[in-house]
Amino acid sequence: MSRQIIVIILIIIAVIIFLIIIGFLISFIFRAVSTPTAVVTPTPTPTSIPTVITTPTPTPISSAPIPTPTPQIIVVTPTPVPVTTFNLVKTVTGPGFTLNYPANWGLLTCNNSPNFEFDPATGIDQLNVICGTAQKPITVIVDNSLAGCDGTTVSIGSIPTLKSTTVTPNFTQNLWCTNTNPVLKITNRVSTTGFPASSPIDYTPEIESMISTLRTSTIV
Repeated sequence: MSRQIIVIILIIIAVIIFLIIIGFLISFIFRAVSTPTAVVTPTPTPTSIPTVITTPTPTPISSAPIPTPTPQIIVVTPTPVPVTTFNLVKTVTGPGFTLNYPANWGLLTCNNSPNFEFDPATGIDQLNVICGTAQKPITVIVDNSLAGCDGTTVSIGSIPTLKSTTVTPNFTQNLWCTNTNPVLKITNRVSTTGFPASSPIDYTPEIESMISTLRTSTIV
């Protein structure tokens, strides 16, 4: 009797296991059927757009000659300077020029250059001196160019001249450069402190009167 019960129990267990297996298979098949299959849509490859390169048409250059512009000539009229008349009875003569100067002035000439100086204070002439640095308050450099000259263009008599004034700690320098051939560069140093080669008197009126008497080869 007990043996029959065991057999029955085993049969029941076997049936239960069989049912479990059947249920598992049914569940697996149901899932497989119910799960949707993913459809992968391929991404379309973009169609490349061809690049259009436009070459500009060159503008034709006229073969006609380019007209030459007419140059504009600007004439600068020097400002006339009023000249005071002095007793200019003495004359200094150099290479290509003559210049009158006051009767009571002394003259210093150089034996190593055409340059010269005026001595308004003593009236004593010193001729054929070996010149180096300036000794008198008025120095005249005989040159062939206007290098080192600047300032205002004025007309002294008929002589176009560059005129400038420079103030230094020791003296005030007035400079006249005649626009002639040769060029005379006349310097007057004015100082009230007794600086060498200077004078407390400004001789501008006398110098400009002298420049008006200048005679040279040509006016530049």
